[in-house]
Amino acid sequence: MSIFSVNVATDGSYVQSTGYWYSYSRVPWKTPRQWIYDFNGIAFLSYITEAEYNLIVSEFQNYPEYQARQVIWGIDFFGPLPRISQTTLVKEAVNVPIYYISPTNNRVHKLMYLTQAQINLLKARDIYNVGLATNSFYGPFGVPFYDDSESDSSTTTSETSQNSPSGGSTSVSYGDSQMCAASTYASGPGFVTDGFGGIVTDCRGNPISYGGGLTFSYSDGGYNDGGSVYPAPFGPNSGVYSGTLSAQGNMVAMQLNTGALNVIDIAGRSTVQPYHSGYFRQYWRNPTEATFGANTQMPALTGVMPNKYPDMTGSAVYYTDLQLSRLSGSNTWDNYAFINTLNQALSYVLISNSYLAALKNAEKTDLAYYGADNFKVLTTQGFNKYQQGVALVTAFRNIGKMASTITSGYFGTANAVAKVLLDLNLGYINNLSLNLYRAGVNFDDIYNSLYTAFITEQLRAITNPSDLQTIQEVVESTVPNFANPLDYLRIDRVSGIPNDSAFASFEEVGKDFFSRAPNLVLAVGNEIADLIDKIQSNVSTQVEELTGTNTIINTDLINSLRVFLPVSANNSPISILNVVGMASGYLLAEMEKVNEGIAQLYATDYGPQIRSVFNDISRYHARLPLSTAERNETGQWWTDRLEAKKSEYYTLVDTIVADTTGNIPAIVNQINTNYDNFTSNLYYEYMNFNKANIRVESFGDITTILGFINSLPNLAADLTDVGTDYLVYGLTQNTLSGEVARTVLDQGKNDYFLSNAGVVITGTL
Repeated sequence: MSIFSVNVATDGSYVQSTGYWYSYSRVPWKTPRQWIYDFNGIAFLSYITEAEYNLIVSEFQNYPEYQARQVIWGIDFFGPLPRISQTTLVKEAVNVPIYYISPTNNRVHKLMYLTQAQINLLKARDIYNVGLATNSFYGPFGVPFYDDSESDSSTTTSETSQNSPSGGSTSVSYGDSQMCAASTYASGPGFVTDGFGGIVTDCRGNPISYGGGLTFSYSDGGYNDGGSVYPAPFGPNSGVYSGTLSAQGNMVAMQLNTGALNVIDIAGRSTVQPYHSGYFRQYWRNPTEATFGANTQMPALTGVMPNKYPDMTGSAVYYTDLQLSRLSGSNTWDNYAFINTLNQALSYVLISNSYLAALKNAEKTDLAYYGADNFKVLTTQGFNKYQQGVALVTAFRNIGKMASTITSGYFGTANAVAKVLLDLNLGYINNLSLNLYRAGVNFDDIYNSLYTAFITEQLRAITNPSDLQTIQEVVESTVPNFANPLDYLRIDRVSGIPNDSAFASFEEVGKDFFSRAPNLVLAVGNEIADLIDKIQSNVSTQVEELTGTNTIINTDLINSLRVFLPVSANNSPISILNVVGMASGYLLAEMEKVNEGIAQLYATDYGPQIRSVFNDISRYHARLPLSTAERNETGQWWTDRLEAKKSEYYTLVDTIVADTTGNIPAIVNQINTNYDNFTSNLYYEYMNFNKANIRVESFGDITTILGFINSLPNLAADLTDVGTDYLVYGLTQNTLSGEVARTVLDQGKNDYFLSNAGVVITGTL
């Protein structure tokens, strides 16, 4: 409740002296006129009116000062938690009244400590137009105040409404806190009343009149050594909230936020720092705990993240503000920080996308897709099969140039042996060339199976030891006990040992090899043997167990690997907008449609209902009474009313979503669809920036700037298709520099398209 909305009958009443009414309740000890609350902060003893107090609250309520409101020496202090407690060498005041009432304009003044910033605000605004820039005013005991007590009227709309006979109390949402208009105003037959309509009495219980009414005098000193009694926190500034419904919903969500203050230690001193200082505002309470409305079917109404994002809860406004700041490291632009962030983000996107594509492929394929039945076959491309036994490798080492046909697919056949002999000019041996020619063999089609039987007989007939020695020398083979060229078809004959390989013959080897390495550049047996020996095939049983039923690796492994990679729709590759895109404005269209939808909803019969329940939630949370009965209610009563209003809001949202009449479904769809698009992209961007672990720092030399400018055409062309063009375009401003930048970007994109079409680029900007 308001500190001015006090039943003075419980506060010692008032006593009149020289026209002024002083509260019977006074500070029962010597009161420092100035008080050092921080190493460089001084609080000044002052009197202020409720309108002035409300002005201070509206200006400072989002700072930790409002949350840290306290009582110092029996006097309210709206400032930070004191770090030291020391008075200055200024004389003290004694028996200072906590309240006094001006005899002419009936304003109640409250004794408070003000910071210099608060005093500066009052003087700058000068809401009573009394020339505070040049004039100073002093009340009881020489304590300064900031209105002219000789003035009996106000020039401000808010004050005039407070002093109107029909006055009253209303609720208003402002920032994080619920404020109230509990005003002192003139009413009835010329009696001063408090904010609840109660008549202010003097120390004898008689009403205090104004404007020629009854007056009572009391001169017993009015000192009450029992101590002062006055209310705790007061609420908000006067007036009825009249802004947009979407803004009010988010303010209510922020008001209900129970998140902790960000208390940190700096050089041994505990201090409160904002969680974030963004372009929109500072966030003093943990904004991730502003979740009111997240579990409804229309979270857009309170501007919070939907509850389907359990790892990103709280105010969507905060996350938006945070992503705006992350591009350049703060809420002020820094070219070096921006370029460094951009480069890190771009590298992260390009590298991560290759991993995302690989995992996506792993989900769609299995080992059989690659012609493998286990990881050993896959990782060796099937060449692990060639390492079985020793005969095959030995045979390759002995076979020499006869391996040159291994890429033909016919290696290990009689036709291939004949081709090698002919290619090495050994066709004269035993008239091989002549005999083949006479038989009608087409040398260009020598692998034709129609020739196989005849070629086999011709090779079997070559048995002369001298001819065989010549063949071995030219072929560079070392076949033991070489009987005829047909020995080149057999692994056991070429190796000189029993065949312990996985293949029955070299013909099988030739077909398998061709299927795996059709473009092999090796042509000598020793080289192929070396390749086989180098193949690593140490795949353990544990690794083999990682394969999935229908995937190349199991789903659990795929999901565990994705923990380190960006999040995106369907785990598809991302763009740079999904990391630091907010400042480009790529989500503005969605938010504009959301706000348009909420405005349309407000224009329906549901609009006033939503507004009303928001006002009530705000009021009950702030425990702002509108009557004497409410003022006397217990804390549990206020809590119960608050929870009831929350339930009423949830029910109202469900009713709206279920309504199929008129254009309500279309409005709901517009709000929800666009808000879902907005928050999903916001989620991707926030999470991916965190995963990228980008270090935003302002470092670099002039080459950093020059290099970035030089890269603009490539960023505009977006050769890797990751959204760099959208980002840099979105960051340009409507200035000469921005226009030049857009022109350079346009040419970079045009040059890319035109050059690919065969156009010769003749000049660049």
